[in-house]
Amino acid sequence: MNFGFLTECYAREGKSHAQAYADALVQVDAAESLGLDSIWMVEQHFRPWASLLPSPMLFGSTISARNALGRLGSVSFVPCGS
Repeated sequence: MNFGFLTECYAREGKSHAQAYADALVQVDAAESLGLDSIWMVEQHFRPWASLLPSPMLFGSTISARNALGRLGSVSFVPCGS
């Protein structure tokens, strides 16, 4: 059985975007040290307060350069309605 981790770069009040990315990378490092098999990056369109990940491929490249995780995935959400 494989276990993965879903990570998002949240915009938080009082924190910069750079800190949001740094926090997400700390989570990825922890997931690797716990032996998880994959990382899934969440991208939410048209919701800047919910996700700061406009380019999952670029963030995935950063993860790949830092970690030896076997699998990376991307999930995109587009809000429907109001």
